[in-house]
Amino acid sequence: MSLMFGKKYLIKNHKNSFYTYCRSLFFRGFLCLVLILSACVFSCSDSGEDDIEISFQTFLEKNDGSEWMLRNDSLKVYIRINNNETNLIEQWYYIDESKCFDYKPNIFVPGNCVIQENSSECFVILGDLFLSDYESMTFTNEGNLLRADITLDEWNEETVFFSKSTESVDDLKNCLPVDKITCLFFKTCR
Repeated sequence: MSLMFGKKYLIKNHKNSFYTYCRSLFFRGFLCLVLILSACVFSCSDSGEDDIEISFQTFLEKNDGSEWMLRNDSLKVYIRINNNETNLIEQWYYIDESKCFDYKPNIFVPGNCVIQENSSECFVILGDLFLSDYESMTFTNEGNLLRADITLDEWNEETVFFSKSTESVDDLKNCLPVDKITCLFFKTCR
């Protein structure tokens, strides 16, 4: 009987130690798997969040502060896009007679336009029906080119291309502002 008791005890002990061994092996494997997955999730989320933020930026956010030059031999026009409604697009227009640039802090008159779309791909602005000289303007960035599709009315459309400016607009020579009295009496209006 003691031999039977010893054999059962040995088998029971052997099963317990095998069970304990498997449980500790499973626990170690599970712990390693959790650590590996955690490292992957945290390392992927850091770079992934940056990618997601970049892909979800609006047109104005992506192009904020970018400077562009009109691609036309007869005109010299520079613009700067801003992520700011008070001066969405600044403009510098070259005047040959004065040898300087006429500066407009915003080509859109606030209140006379509405932003229809500011997605990551394009920027669409609608002009006021009575106060604007355009119906809509659509800007799309095509790498080193900025495309502006301008709808003047239902029959007239223009497409204008700007190239990435190599010159800083802050270095351009601005014309001095002309007051209205000087303009009227000396006919120095632009």
